[in-house]
Amino acid sequence: MKTISFTTNVSERIENAIRNSMKTYLSRLDNGFYEIGLEDTFKMHIGSIISAELELSTICPGERFIVMFEKNMPINNNNDYVDIVIKYQASTTVELYPIELKFKKSTDLAPDLGNIQSYIDIYNLDAHKANTPNVKDCYYIFMTDYETYTKPASRGTTRQELPMNDGYKIQKNTPYTVSGKSAKDNTKKYPSGFTFHNDYCIEYETSSINGTPYWYYILKI
Repeated sequence: MKTISFTTNVSERIENAIRNSMKTYLSRLDNGFYEIGLEDTFKMHIGSIISAELELSTICPGERFIVMFEKNMPINNNNDYVDIVIKYQASTTVELYPIELKFKKSTDLAPDLGNIQSYIDIYNLDAHKANTPNVKDCYYIFMTDYETYTKPASRGTTRQELPMNDGYKIQKNTPYTVSGKSAKDNTKKYPSGFTFHNDYCIEYETSSINGTPYWYYILKI
């Protein structure tokens, strides 16, 4: 007889919900249940799937998972409207799980900007994990159909300064700064660059949607 295991750990239930939701989202895209849309559509669909997953993971009468969109969580002296925040409540316990998402299409043709935006999100999530009360874990989800993101930069200063290729490990306590004029213009709120409290290894997974390859990674922060 097969034994079905189920975790009561809140962090594990949330991580399972996020990872399962990404797989469900990709499967629905491939089967035509959803259409490839804008980044906001990606966020909306993922958020709704996560909410359904967490509803099934609720095991105690006194606990509740609340999925919120675009919640302002100021950090580093800047407003920070987080794409999705999962709020867990049970008795006197309140935990927050911020999630940032990016969907970059090959038609955008702006990998430098994609890397910059990703580093900003990862940096802010890292800061939330270290400094924001009640934040338990954070997640960053990046999705693209542009294979260039997965490969080391052979040219282009910004992608070399802010690497995001497959297998790259973002190093803790190491300042990541940019030197190009456009890159500096896009990081004015971060004049000292980006320094992280922990290492983060970027590992892409591949999925086929209507015969087109897509790549994504999920960072737990």
